[in-house]
Amino acid sequence: RIYKNKNKINIKIFLKIMKRNKLYALKHLTLKNFLYYYIFILKQKKQHFYKGKIISILGVDGSGKTTIINILKKNFNYKTIYMGHKNYYIEKKINLEKANTLQKIISFITMYIEEWIKYIQIYYYKILGQIILTDRYYKYERLLKIKYYTSIKERVIQKLFYSIYPNADKYIFLYVNYNILKKRKQEIKEKEHKIIVENFKKKFKNKKNFFLIENKNIDDTLNKILKIVYEK
Repeated sequence: RIYKNKNKINIKIFLKIMKRNKLYALKHLTLKNFLYYYIFILKQKKQHFYKGKIISILGVDGSGKTTIINILKKNFNYKTIYMGHKNYYIEKKINLEKANTLQKIISFITMYIEEWIKYIQIYYYKILGQIILTDRYYKYERLLKIKYYTSIKERVIQKLFYSIYPNADKYIFLYVNYNILKKRKQEIKEKEHKIIVENFKKKFKNKKNFFLIENKNIDDTLNKILKIVYEK
């Protein structure tokens, strides 16, 4: 029998019947017991739910973010998502450099919506208990551009639109010595690199869940990141 008594379901028998004949089991359930069943299932699986983590890897171009993420993805099967200011859908349709004011406004709105969709996506994976590595993070992406430090407009946009984005569980800021960086990204000037790195260090010094790693050796960096990922 499915029921222990008139009002209470025998959940163990019901689960066996569900495996064999779901239609029969559902026909013999009241709404109350149907809800009781799902509450039971959620309780049984609660150790898997909400145990995921969002780990954001930040850093200027050439600091080794993508290389690190690709290695971790290959060896640990993490979910990875790019969350930087490139590869927007609208950019495939409109040349923003030649766009008029109206097109730029529409582009900004569509990009903003696209960014929120990615946030929903990563939080969905987190609820399922997965570890997600993000290559960059929209909340702090503008802080990695020298324009943020030289333009009032950029700082206003950051404050109004990007500071309200949800936080990741942990942030890892990678940086390298400029002599190494200039071999990879010659377009980045030493002064610009220094301003960005120093501001990140100052902004997030001693902040919980924010970690600064100088990427001198890839093996050491990977070990430090893995330790951060699995620390409670």
